[in-house]
Amino acid sequence: MINLLNNFQRDDHPIRLSAEFKKDLRWWLQYLASWNGVCFWVYPGLSPPIDLEMASDASGSFGFGAVFPTHWLHGKWPSALQSASIEYKELFPIVVPAHVWGSSWFKQVVLFHCDNESVVFILNAHTSRAPDVMHLLRSLLMAAAHHNFIFSAQHIAGSANKIPDAISRFHWQAFCHLAPQADRQPTVIPPHLWETLTFQA
Repeated sequence: MINLLNNFQRDDHPIRLSAEFKKDLRWWLQYLASWNGVCFWVYPGLSPPIDLEMASDASGSFGFGAVFPTHWLHGKWPSALQSASIEYKELFPIVVPAHVWGSSWFKQVVLFHCDNESVVFILNAHTSRAPDVMHLLRSLLMAAAHHNFIFSAQHIAGSANKIPDAISRFHWQAFCHLAPQADRQPTVIPPHLWETLTFQA
């Protein structure tokens, strides 16, 4: 919505409401319907202390993985997402955990570790000009609003992101060696999440 409003050249300048603008509007309508009327503001420069940390990774051709702290999940890219942008793929394993583990993040400040600087910027800015990325970001922000958690993102070097990298590439021996304390079984991703998060142009 803000991106479109920035196109105003003068007070009487007409602007056609885009599909993305209407998607943002629907987000607010959905959120306000369940809002309890309480709002807390986090002022710039006054970052709250981090309560929880989660790391994730996406392999362009294989799949994705995420770990927090002993829980983990993974998935193989379906054919519908094979050609998706790397930003979309890197954001996907951040949005999925927000839905499946979000209830345990209630009133917490969550730090996402990601080895893609572009995605870190998008997460901290809470916006993107790419419609497919905004599709995921809206879902993440709705999960945060629903489960009442705050998030930020921090870049991590790919060489230091070993556990999620092993999961995303299905290197199970390396994963077991790097994370011996991890749950024996991964968290199951509900089928409806695949349908909800898959972007339809």
